[in-house]
Amino acid sequence: MNHFDFKKQQPVILNWIRSKEKETNDIVSNKNAVRSLIDLATNWFEHFKFKLGTETVESLTTIFRMVHSWLKGSYTDLSQPTLFYIGIALLYCVSPVDVIPDCLLGIGLLDDIFVVGWVIQKISKEIIKFRNWERIQNSSEILQILNCSEINEVLLCPGWLSEETDYSSLQEKYAQLYPNATISFFHWKSNVLWSEAQENIDGPVSDELLSWMRQRSSQSKFVLVGHSLGGRLVIRALAKNASRINKIGKNQKTFSIQQKQIEPDHILLMGSAIDFDDVDIETISRQATHFNYNFFNKSDRVLGYLYQSFEQKSPLGLNGLQRTMPNFLDIKMSGTEEYFWEVAGNTAFILSFIKSKIPFSKIPLSLEWKKQFADYHQHQFDQYTDFFQRCLILKQ
Repeated sequence: MNHFDFKKQQPVILNWIRSKEKETNDIVSNKNAVRSLIDLATNWFEHFKFKLGTETVESLTTIFRMVHSWLKGSYTDLSQPTLFYIGIALLYCVSPVDVIPDCLLGIGLLDDIFVVGWVIQKISKEIIKFRNWERIQNSSEILQILNCSEINEVLLCPGWLSEETDYSSLQEKYAQLYPNATISFFHWKSNVLWSEAQENIDGPVSDELLSWMRQRSSQSKFVLVGHSLGGRLVIRALAKNASRINKIGKNQKTFSIQQKQIEPDHILLMGSAIDFDDVDIETISRQATHFNYNFFNKSDRVLGYLYQSFEQKSPLGLNGLQRTMPNFLDIKMSGTEEYFWEVAGNTAFILSFIKSKIPFSKIPLSLEWKKQFADYHQHQFDQYTDFFQRCLILKQ
């Protein structure tokens, strides 16, 4: 057994799969047969899952949920080819006679893992599609309390390097989502070095946003939407608002008027570039009477690599709150399995100029390159908005 050569067994495994094509097709064409196979596979999985590895366990768990949802009729996007591949993998795993008996210590599951891995690779896009469907279903339930038609104003707060970005298509999307609202952008000096942009937000820029809020009438229903550093901006402004209210004094009447005047109906944080444990998050959680919806995305590698590398902290927009807080609701947009890292060179270049002292305006970096970089790494304002839009459509 010490000289076991698994590569020599792979053609044998593939021949087994070919020999089971008809049986598999018969099973997947009959829902009762599929249920029986799922039951057998679940028992096999529970017995061996501690030996399969994290990625295999997560993928198989997703596959079980996907098939169960399809059997119940709630998920209708499961194609026959995908169902066939799932069937062949599960049939191999539960088969009493396979190439390497499961009871063999150390190597008994090698063939099962090979087949499951091969199938996961074949249907990876279908797994991702189902996980997105699941998240939209869950997020739609969280967003049930929103009444977008009652909103008068929506202020979009974009993030870093956004001064020259064309957001006209984004504005149109929010006009559809909030049909009776005026959609506008909060413009700020963002095309500067990362550290300078943070300082701007923590100081004068958040003061400017607070001033905008104070100008709203007590009858106005407005929404703040912050993306990336724009999320940090919204949090800083709301925290300053909370501190201001606390300093008004003991006059309850004055406190109530001032609070009502500048309290948003709700806020949307999308891929926020702020530490998940920042003290201002707790401040607005305690003080706010509105809901704060935090859209986080584990596939956002701008946050996952750049932010974490530079700040040495986990950002709110990548991993969520990681705790329960009043008036804050996490909405998971995507998982790490939906991203494939391929551009380490580009990342190294980004890091080099973030940490440099060269003014941003002197860096020969095209706007199109920046857009493509953010788009590829799942950090675009549009991508978060599209997910929000799909959740609201389902809610309706």
